[in-house]
Amino acid sequence: MAKLLKAIADGLVKQVKIPVQGIQMLGKTVQANGGFFNGGLTRTVVQLYRMDNVKYGFFVGEDKYGNKYWQNDFYFFGSNRWVEYSPQVGMRIDASQIPAEWHRWLHYVTDIPPSEEPPVQHRWMADHEQNPTGTGSRYIPYSTTREKIEPWDPTQSKKQLESKR
Repeated sequence: MAKLLKAIADGLVKQVKIPVQGIQMLGKTVQANGGFFNGGLTRTVVQLYRMDNVKYGFFVGEDKYGNKYWQNDFYFFGSNRWVEYSPQVGMRIDASQIPAEWHRWLHYVTDIPPSEEPPVQHRWMADHEQNPTGTGSRYIPYSTTREKIEPWDPTQSKKQLESKR
């Protein structure tokens, strides 16, 4: 299989003039996702579709929501830690789906991931919730004041409108 990947890489480099390092990175990613014939190519394409990026690295941990966290120090600082969101959310990806303890690790506040050293959970601490903005469970404030502008209702006649005033 390695010979097949090498032959494909050599052919692409000669025809399209793709940098060798990019082809090697793609080959490593396919291998890390399960190999060429064992679903790795499919998982790599899905990763490209969902993340707009193809990366490979070492699995660091998974949170209780199904998000998977990865690290590869070969990449530049700032892009060497990343999250693959749970397949349950599909393409509705939001940064508020990451719990606080994993947010600390992703943003280099700590180098020890929560999978190695779980944070202390006090009884007064609330469980993590995703930001509901844009969903049916969003916050809608209640107002006791009358609206200054009334929406037009085409079913009302002029007499009904004048009687309201």
